[in-house]
Amino acid sequence: MSNFIDMIDFHSMIATYNLEVSDSMKNASNTEINNCYNGCGADWMPTWSRVAIDEVVRLFRGAIAVHDWDFSHSDGTLKSFDLANARFWRNMKKIINYLYSYWNIFDYPNIIRQLSKARTLYRFVDLLGWKAWVDAFNTNQMLNTAV
Repeated sequence: MSNFIDMIDFHSMIATYNLEVSDSMKNASNTEINNCYNGCGADWMPTWSRVAIDEVVRLFRGAIAVHDWDFSHSDGTLKSFDLANARFWRNMKKIINYLYSYWNIFDYPNIIRQLSKARTLYRFVDLLGWKAWVDAFNTNQMLNTAV
């Protein structure tokens, strides 16, 4: 289990929000998903900062878990990096659309606030995530050759 946070039932989140996941994640156990989940932020960041950021964007934990899964199964290509980040953005929007109604004017402040958080998260991973994507691929390659 991840040292980052208590075990989370990501399969329930994925089903509730109808999140997009890779085929490998569909077949993964909740424990395997939790082992990939490091919260919001890069591995090089101190745990306390990831905990703080994760608390601010906890609404998106399901989308973050899918994104962490994609990163931990990186193939090192730019195409799949872009696809993983696009899936992250779509999943965050799915969560917002599930929780808030565009037909209810009183939901607009929450929609705008959550879309702003989602956009910020997306821009961070899109602009700063390439090194982590390649590092994950290299780690996977080393693990596969060691076996």
